[in-house]
Amino acid sequence: MMEKEAIFTYEQNHFGKGEINRKAPMIIAQISDTHICQGLAVSQMRLEGLYQTVKSINALDPQPDVIIHTGDMVHGGELEDYWRVKEILSQLKAPFFPVPGNQDDREHMAHAFDLKLQEGFIQYSVDGFPVRLVGIDTTTPDSKMGKFCNNRLNLLRKALAQEGEKSTALFMHHPPFAVETSKYPHQYDDWGDCDNLAELLIEQDQVAHLFCGHSHRNYVTDVRGIPATTLPSLSVDLRMGDFPEHQLKSPLFQIHKWDGGKFVSETVAVVN
Repeated sequence: MMEKEAIFTYEQNHFGKGEINRKAPMIIAQISDTHICQGLAVSQMRLEGLYQTVKSINALDPQPDVIIHTGDMVHGGELEDYWRVKEILSQLKAPFFPVPGNQDDREHMAHAFDLKLQEGFIQYSVDGFPVRLVGIDTTTPDSKMGKFCNNRLNLLRKALAQEGEKSTALFMHHPPFAVETSKYPHQYDDWGDCDNLAELLIEQDQVAHLFCGHSHRNYVTDVRGIPATTLPSLSVDLRMGDFPEHQLKSPLFQIHKWDGGKFVSETVAVVN
């Protein structure tokens, strides 16, 4: 039997003021790729987009059970930028959980959001919800590409073994699958990392979804039969792909509703 200490676990409300909604369905709000950087000319526009997104999420009825950020929270990893982001995110009503992207600094993110590093990675599980969440760190210093080494694979294996019967969603930055609508569909230096993850997931019937960022676009596929998705960057100036006219100039986030067997997702445009 796996020891409970094998992977760090956050109980329910780590960051955020909301209460757990224990009634089905579970609702996850996902944001990604905010790329906040004080030194950029677009910095104020991106901060305003994040602020308006927080207002829109807080206005949802029913409220999401949890909000996840799938990486590239800031652009360049400066600690001061994490404080700027946290000042806005602290207004969220619901609990909030991030994972790093290639533009993040994991130590600075961990410090700002009180996250515990596991073997040097931001990798953890979140319990207390109808669906268990496991955040995965796919970043490598000084590279834009994803990495999922054996240490991280083993951390994930241990996390999944702790609650092998409970429906679980994984969230990470780099998609471990080819995003065929992208000019650069493969975003790992070693595609064998993705094969190793896929092989692990064959054994894990409880994994219900993979939520990813990085590609700055909507994309839907599967990994070994498990639904896997990316979403548009919250920052409008970085978004890729085609969108309806009413979404072109608005920050976007996604809502994922658990129906007891799968997640049903919707892309939501922020209305100022």
